[in-house]
Amino acid sequence: MPIAFSEFLKILEYVADKKEKVVSYIDQWYPSTKTCSVCNYVLDELPLDVRYWTCPSCSTKHGRDSNSSVNILRVGASTLGLGDVRLSRTAISA
Repeated sequence: MPIAFSEFLKILEYVADKKEKVVSYIDQWYPSTKTCSVCNYVLDELPLDVRYWTCPSCSTKHGRDSNSSVNILRVGASTLGLGDVRLSRTAISA
């Protein structure tokens, strides 16, 4: 039997509390997909069928979903007062 999204969130919060974790919410209208995660430029529009885009301000190429996840991480962290969140870059040695 499917559960309502609100019930899922209650379960998520319950499990997070038991594991001493935090569930952070961000504004559902935050333009995480249309915001450049490098320079914070926001596109006026981005059709759903566009999976990759290049920022007109800094020329960074973005995958729609990976860019959005970086922006959501940063907004969630700032909501919790964790300050500036920088993603680690794995060094590759030859």
